[in-house]
Amino acid sequence: WSQLSDLEDLALPPQSGSSTLVLRPFAGFKQEMLRSSGRFREWYLSDSPEHASLPGDWRQIDETSMIALVSILRPDRLPQALEQLVRKTLGLGSLSTILNSDEAVKEQGDSKHPIFFIVNEDEDVEELVRATLQYAGLMPSGRKMRSIILSDTDMDRLDILLEEELEGDHVVHLQDVQVASRWLNLSFPLFLSRLRQGTLPCILILSGKRAAITEVISGTCLKVDRTAPRSLHSCLKMNVQAVGDKIDLEHSSPTSRKMMFALCVFYAVIDFRKSFREVGWNHRYSFGLDSLLVACEFASDVAEGFAISPWQHLRHMVVRLTCGEEMSDGIDESVLDAYCHKFVSESLLSNLEILPGLKTPGARYEWNDIVGQLQQEEVLHSPTSIGLFKYAGLRQSLEESQILLECIGSLQLEASGSSRSSEEALTIADEILDKIPEVISVESARKDPLSFFFLSEIDRLNRLTSKMTVDVTKWRKGLKQQLLSADESGSVGSMASNMVPTAWEAMAYPSLRSLSSWLADLKERHGQLRDIASSDLEPLKAIWLPGLFCPQAFMHAVRVSLAKTTSMAVEATEIEAAVLSGERAAPGAFDGEAFHVSGIFLEGARWSEQDARLELASEHHTSCSRIADVSLTPRKERSKPSLSLPVYRTRMRGNSYLFHLLFPSNEHSAAWLMSGAAVVLDVETSARSEGGPSVR
Repeated sequence: WSQLSDLEDLALPPQSGSSTLVLRPFAGFKQEMLRSSGRFREWYLSDSPEHASLPGDWRQIDETSMIALVSILRPDRLPQALEQLVRKTLGLGSLSTILNSDEAVKEQGDSKHPIFFIVNEDEDVEELVRATLQYAGLMPSGRKMRSIILSDTDMDRLDILLEEELEGDHVVHLQDVQVASRWLNLSFPLFLSRLRQGTLPCILILSGKRAAITEVISGTCLKVDRTAPRSLHSCLKMNVQAVGDKIDLEHSSPTSRKMMFALCVFYAVIDFRKSFREVGWNHRYSFGLDSLLVACEFASDVAEGFAISPWQHLRHMVVRLTCGEEMSDGIDESVLDAYCHKFVSESLLSNLEILPGLKTPGARYEWNDIVGQLQQEEVLHSPTSIGLFKYAGLRQSLEESQILLECIGSLQLEASGSSRSSEEALTIADEILDKIPEVISVESARKDPLSFFFLSEIDRLNRLTSKMTVDVTKWRKGLKQQLLSADESGSVGSMASNMVPTAWEAMAYPSLRSLSSWLADLKERHGQLRDIASSDLEPLKAIWLPGLFCPQAFMHAVRVSLAKTTSMAVEATEIEAAVLSGERAAPGAFDGEAFHVSGIFLEGARWSEQDARLELASEHHTSCSRIADVSLTPRKERSKPSLSLPVYRTRMRGNSYLFHLLFPSNEHSAAWLMSGAAVVLDVETSARSEGGPSVR
C-alpha cells in the first residue's frame, strides 16, 4: 500500500495487501492497483462491496474468490458475503438463514462473534460449509467438524459436551434442533455469553425441521430470512396435488370429493394465515399435509357412513382432532372453529366463487378439472380474502422494514469500529441511576379489593426499582474495578445497547421498548401509583390501564367492586366497555358505578364516533388507533348484542394476552374472530421508540 499514496487515507487493514497477493485469482493485484487505484477506492468504500463491480480483470471473479477478498479487505461485510454464497449454492428454498449472533464479524479470526449456519432438515451441507469457511479463511486444515445429534444426547450434559468441542476450535453441527427448542431458546444464549474465547470464531451449524428452526433462532440470533411467503393460491395447489397423489379418488363418490376439496381450501386458508405471523395466529402451528390427508380419509368414511349431518361430523373431527390437537391457545381455537364452519361447509361450495378468482368446480368435483384450474395464472389474494383486516400484510411489511433498519444500523455501528468503553458505560449507568424512580411509601387501613390490588402494584414497583438501583450500583463498581461476571457483562452490554437487561424484564412486564423508552414508561407508571398512594389508595376516576403490572388482576378487582355495588354475584358480573365518544374522564374519586380507563389502542379496528360502534379498520389505517377513555360498567342487558375483543400487552400478541373486553356491537362475532382485530395496550417497539417519549 505504501506505493499508492492516493489510498493512504483509507486506513486499510494491516498486511491486507500482501495477504491478497498470495491468492491465485489476484496475481495481477499490484499492477491493477497502480493502474486503477481510484476504481479500487470506489469498490472499497461501497456499502456492499460483495455486490459491487471490481476493477480491471477482477470483474469476473467467482463468488468464492470474492469471499476471500472481502474477508481480507472488508471483514465487516463477511457475514453478508457468506450468506450470498451459501444461498446461491443451496437455493432460496433450502437455506432458512445464515447469520451471525448479534454483531457483525469485524475482523478475520475474531473469536468474539459466533457465526451460525441454520438449514432445513436432511440438507447435506457440512462439506459445503467447510469449503465456504476455507475460502473465508476461517477453516484451517487442522480444524475439525463435529456432529452432535440432539435426539441421542443427554441434555443435562449438552453444555459440557458443546463447550469441549467449541473450545477445541471445532465447527459443531447440532442436528435435530426440534428436540431441544427450550434449551436453545433459554440456555443457549447464556451458554454463549460465558463461553471462553478460542483462537478462531465459534461456528455452529443448526439443522432440523423448519418450524423448529424458526422457533429456536428467534430468541438466539439475528434472523435474516428472505424466503418469500407462500400465497393462498400456491397453498391450495399444493394441497390439491397432495390429495390427488395420496388418495384413491377414482373410487370416491362425488360427495367424498366435494368434502376433500373443501378440506383442501380450509387447510390452504389456515396455512396462508400463518404468513401474517402474530396477527394470524398467537402461536406457531404446522397444519401439515399429514393432517390434511387424515382428514380426507375421514371425509370419505363420513360421506359413506353418515346420512344425517355428515358435514357437522366432519367439522367436529377436524377441529377436535386433526387440527385441534395442535392448539394451545383459546383464541386460536375460536378462530380455527370459525374458519372450519365457513369453509368446511356445503353451502359455501354452492357459491359461484369460493375464494376470489377460484370458481366452484363442476357438480362431480372431478379432480383433474380442479388441478387444471389451479394450474392457470396464479391469483393473488389479499388478507381480506380470508377475513383478516385490510392492512394486516402492510403491518407485517412495516415491522420487517423497521427490524431491518435496526439490523442495518447495528451492523453499520459495528463496521465503523465504534465500541462502548468503560467510561461510556459508566456515564450511561449514571444516567440510568438518576432516572430510577424512588420507592413509594404507603400506609392504609383500607381492606377493599381495589386497595389490596394497588398495594400489590406498589410493592411490585418498589421491588423492581430497588433491584434496578442495586444492580446499577454493583455494575458501576465492577466497571471501575474491571471486575464483572459473565452475567453482569451481559447486563452492562444490554444497558449500553439501549436494551432492557434480562433481570429487569423478569421482574417487570412484557414490553418491546428500548431501554430509554422503557425508563420513561416506568416513570409514568410510578407517577400514577404515587398519586394513588397519596390519596390513601382511593382509586382515581381514570386509570391508565397500560401502566399497571397486572391489568387482569385489576379487572377482577373491578368486577368484585361493581358486583358489590350492584348486589350481583361476582361470577355473574360481566364488564362491558363503552367508549366515551371523545370525552375525557373527569378527575376525581371512583363513584362505585363505573371505572374509566385510558391508554387503549385498537389494531385492525376503529371506533366510529358517528355510529358509536366498532368497525373493521380501512386500508388507510396502517397502525394502531388510539381510542378515547373507556367506561367499564356492569353489563345489565344480557340480550343486548356485544362483541368480545382480546386484549394484549404488546403487538407481538401470543403470550402477552390478558383478557377479553366486551364492546356493544351488532357485528357477527365469527367475522371479527377471523379479522384478527384486537386491543393492544403498548404499541411501542424498540424500532420506533429509540430515545423517544413513551406513548400515553
